[in-house]
Amino acid sequence: MSESSSPRRRAPTDTGFSSNAAAVDPDNGNWFSSDYTQGSRPQSAPTEYNCFGGSWDSFPSLEDWVSLDTLYELNSHDLNLGKTSDQVQMIKDAIEGVALDSRVDARFIFSVMMQESHANLDVPCTGNGNCGLMQAGVGSVSYDDSNPATSIRQMIEDGVYGTAETPGLVNYLNNEAPWADDPQPGNPFTAARCYNSGSVDPSGDLNSARFGVQEYVNDIANRLVGWGSGNESPFEQTCR
Repeated sequence: MSESSSPRRRAPTDTGFSSNAAAVDPDNGNWFSSDYTQGSRPQSAPTEYNCFGGSWDSFPSLEDWVSLDTLYELNSHDLNLGKTSDQVQMIKDAIEGVALDSRVDARFIFSVMMQESHANLDVPCTGNGNCGLMQAGVGSVSYDDSNPATSIRQMIEDGVYGTAETPGLVNYLNNEAPWADDPQPGNPFTAARCYNSGSVDPSGDLNSARFGVQEYVNDIANRLVGWGSGNESPFEQTCR
């Protein structure tokens, strides 16, 4: 199940998360690379789906992730579907630019985007106003065909930096959302659980979600290691 088909669960906040916030604190671990050609070899088949354990340390390390170029290739069908080559390049430029500014790995941003919208520029808003490629929280924008490059960049920023009302990946990676109580600040998989569900389950099981999508983190982990056919998650059939 895609994230865009589920109700949004991120709680609104009055703490004032703002766009273009500070980058990820390097003291929270090094889960970032600016080398888009570097990465592990993809698994044997893009249809292969792994069942990672619930604890954060059971998910793939940065060294196990495939390269950004490989992710683009594996997801080329959805990435190119219904878009001009210029629009595709705008998406890539936005992800890579925001990644460098925020120190959130471009592969992680890309995988969250694919999980949330399958790179569909016309994806509808869901929940209480979760819009755009990243299906970010209240205050996020949708695609504007009259201003494509700017709106695409803003959609990526909304998911990474957050909006005035809801946190983004940077805030969760820095453990800046007071309700999230992230047990492993800086870890992309605990951040993904928070991005989808608002917090990590007290058990520490990242495949457990009171709100949001149970398989969300496992799907993203699979995308990062080369699962390339991920519009319909086999999590329930394979891992339960």
